[in-house]
Amino acid sequence: MSIIAPYAKEHRDTNGPGDARPTALKIVRDQSLDGNLGGKVILVTGGTSGIGFQTVRALHATGADIYFTGRDTKKGKEAEAELRSDGKAGKLEYVEMGLDSLRSIRAFAAEFLGRTSGKLNILICNAGIRFDDINFDREEEYQPLLGYAQSKTANIYMALEIERRYGASGVHGLAVHPGGISGTRLNRMTPESQLNAQVVDPVISRRMKNAEQGAATTVWAAISHDFDEKGGFFLEDCQQSELWNGDMTVLAPGHAAHIHDEESASKLWDVSLEMIGLDKSNQ
Repeated sequence: MSIIAPYAKEHRDTNGPGDARPTALKIVRDQSLDGNLGGKVILVTGGTSGIGFQTVRALHATGADIYFTGRDTKKGKEAEAELRSDGKAGKLEYVEMGLDSLRSIRAFAAEFLGRTSGKLNILICNAGIRFDDINFDREEEYQPLLGYAQSKTANIYMALEIERRYGASGVHGLAVHPGGISGTRLNRMTPESQLNAQVVDPVISRRMKNAEQGAATTVWAAISHDFDEKGGFFLEDCQQSELWNGDMTVLAPGHAAHIHDEESASKLWDVSLEMIGLDKSNQ
């Protein structure tokens, strides 16, 4: 069975940030959606910088009503002002929300639903958090990159579980890997020696993207006609991800088979509901 890969050619011979790989704005134009999503409501978490900012910029070009979140109101308002300068139609509003506080999340949800009269067409969970005080169940040395990888697996589980539970009702879930983007939080938590090695490695440097390219897969997942009325895919490089082939190079494409572990995904779903105080029997 063939995979969904409309930009396979552009990703075949990469040449680093700014090469021929598509940007988020190119995705909008290729889908003929520039100014054509008026009336739709889109929410992007973590939209004040990096990939999130470029995601908001591209989606604003569709004419949809865009809401984006962050923790720093000053930074958020500055981002909002910069994004408004494109003169596109559709609402564009920054709303403060801290993902490290359930109280903040619930307050935001109430405010957002009030602003939109309960309407939400597309949710993009771009924001990440990093706790200073981590509660461990096992006394082992903490490995930041391993912890990061496990959290990304959990993200994939949740997206695919949403599809399994709600896809038949018209609510679809997609998981996205944006690629290697310089200047992101992951880079800032990577040892300097590793970063320096990556810079001089020609294979890795050619695979790196800029933020505009990094947002492309997210925007493709959100608005592409390839996913009209369907979901349940893990996407990377603007295509459906394939099973990892064993290539040990940093940023090599492909995914591990365990992302399709439905039992673990279902368990994560139940644990998540318990942690936020929702009754799983009603979900």
